[in-house]
Amino acid sequence: MVVTNERIEAAIRQLERLIAAAEVATAPRSEAASRELVALKTRQQGLHLLMLARVVERRKKVVRLERWRYGFDAPRGPRGTLREG
Repeated sequence: MVVTNERIEAAIRQLERLIAAAEVATAPRSEAASRELVALKTRQQGLHLLMLARVVERRKKVVRLERWRYGFDAPRGPRGTLREG
């Protein structure tokens, strides 16, 4: 399923709110809270990279659908190239 840019941006905004709340709520963090905060930030960074990949692909004459869908983590074929299909 292809996710629209608007939904990705909404998810980024929601993650930003969750991260801000987590940083304020737990000043002396437990190990579990720290892991959750790192997971939220990692997910946010991944979505930012997906949006960046879409900006890069949008400027090309031929768009790689795998990169558009999955960003820079697109599945690779046997020779290191993006998989077709």
